[in-house]
Amino acid sequence: RRIGGAYGAKISRNGLISNVAALAAYKLQKPVKLSMPFITNMNVIGKRNPFAMDYEVGVSDEGVIEYLNASLYSDIGSEGRNENLTAVISVSFGNICNQDPWDVTVYSTRTNSHTSTWCRAPANTESIAAMESIMEHIAVELDLDPIQVRLRNLSQTTPDNLKLSTSNNLQANRWIKKGLSVVPMLFPTFPFGYWNVVVSIYQYDGTVSVAHAGVEMEQRINTKVAQVCAYALGIPLELVKTKPSNSLTAPNALSSAGSITTKSVCLAILHACDILKERMKPVKEKIPNTNWKELVRQCYLEYADLCATSLYQPNLPDAKDLVGYSTYGATCAEVETDILTGVSHITRVDILEDTGNSMSPEIDIGQVEGAFVMGMGYWTSEQIIFNEKGELLTNRTWNYKPPEVKDIPIDFRIKFHKNNPFPIGILKSKATAEPPLCMSCVVAFAIRNAVGAAGNEANANEDKWYPIAKENFETLKGLQFNRSILFLL
Repeated sequence: RRIGGAYGAKISRNGLISNVAALAAYKLQKPVKLSMPFITNMNVIGKRNPFAMDYEVGVSDEGVIEYLNASLYSDIGSEGRNENLTAVISVSFGNICNQDPWDVTVYSTRTNSHTSTWCRAPANTESIAAMESIMEHIAVELDLDPIQVRLRNLSQTTPDNLKLSTSNNLQANRWIKKGLSVVPMLFPTFPFGYWNVVVSIYQYDGTVSVAHAGVEMEQRINTKVAQVCAYALGIPLELVKTKPSNSLTAPNALSSAGSITTKSVCLAILHACDILKERMKPVKEKIPNTNWKELVRQCYLEYADLCATSLYQPNLPDAKDLVGYSTYGATCAEVETDILTGVSHITRVDILEDTGNSMSPEIDIGQVEGAFVMGMGYWTSEQIIFNEKGELLTNRTWNYKPPEVKDIPIDFRIKFHKNNPFPIGILKSKATAEPPLCMSCVVAFAIRNAVGAAGNEANANEDKWYPIAKENFETLKGLQFNRSILFLL
């Protein structure tokens, strides 16, 4: 059954509750259900891995990176036993850039803090933001267009060249500034897993039940599985029902993670449906013009097996070439920032993502929207604060602020490439659920550009560069109007 959201936190941390429930159920010999209060959940469940970077970069006058020495640190907490993200950082940090002149070292750092865990696009989000922050830094120091800096550092081996253009927004208003930023993305995806599926056809009415090893956590895996099954069998969608996962039909399943589970389960569904169609083929050849319900009934009478199982594994048809790929994208954000109050409105966001042939465009658009807004909160409003004893202080919505209704972009546009099949993808599609989160740092960059525009007018800071952080924005906005003459009417 669906679990009401996860984003990775329940991959390992489910044991805190499931073990207690299992023990109580065993002792009492009764079903046991436990619900964790929100504040307790915030206190004990791991958060994203804290991430830091030190770097030195040398560039040409045009902003081309000539050398980069970077050290990246991932805080794996006091125990350091669980989610080590160094491998993900290593493959994601470069994004779409030419990495030839780079020397990058990644460290897993043990500290006395709370051990962290997975969260949507773990380490990909921070790695790409770190690289894009370097691009922004180069542009600020050399007074160059950030888009041109990115274009000049594109990897020549990247299959797709991103062609991005935008216009500078010159403003006369001293206190309300617009900021614009563009962030490209390369999100690596690696197929993995061990996922069983079962497809059963019922002879009375021709309906179909599907069970699979994936976990429904609002990513709509059940909907896509039903759609793929209906497509493969050539029947109406309303005839297909997805049943809850259990350890009988999926005895050895791995975690649903990495934006690959839905695609992998759907591939196994296609294989199971092919098995069923092959069993039904002799009967269909005898009665070629019959409808689905009559065909199923006749197959039943002739003892054709109407239940098929399959397992996602690399040797399945259409999977042998799927060894790993990248999802590409680009996002442009425009924000309007009130320098006096510190309030920012995201006036427009355009997201272009390479999804191949989307299995279900409406679902995928919803996933892109949700991932991006989740990332907006990560970069602009959500802040984890511990006291000197390591106790979490931001453990409820009174002091931990995820995005709300009015934080959503006023003009929110999402576009997928049309007629762009991914040749080796499952049903010619690509992963969609996690990649957009990695581009959400574009909002923080746009806010910084708006604040920087105000600072340029006030000559407020000799050093125009500062790292993006939620705790920095309010302080920095206050530094942009320190000349009293600017307050004259």
